[in-house]
Amino acid sequence: MVRFLTDGGTGGQVRNTVQVFTLGDNIWRDIQSFPMEVVFHSRGRSDEYAGVYLRNSICWLVCHQNNLIIKQFVIISLDLAKETNTQLLLPKCCDEFPLDNQTLCVDGLYLFFS
Repeated sequence: MVRFLTDGGTGGQVRNTVQVFTLGDNIWRDIQSFPMEVVFHSRGRSDEYAGVYLRNSICWLVCHQNNLIIKQFVIISLDLAKETNTQLLLPKCCDEFPLDNQTLCVDGLYLFFS
């Protein structure tokens, strides 16, 4: 299992903590945190916070807002073997349609929006 914790931090800095649950040890362990404050993208259903599994990673469509209140959608990929994450920028063609109503899906070896 993977869980995400957000702390208000000090000086207005938000700290994200990513943890994995180890079944054998029955404990939550901290792993590499996300490099930015993220808002998990959802259209109101709780199951939409679940990531999709692709090639030993779990991927989420998330929204990043900077201090200027500019929304930017990115994909965060958590490699389960290395316990590290990667931020994937979306292609420029994604600027042409709104992502507010899109869900990240997987088809074989490919990610897509529906």
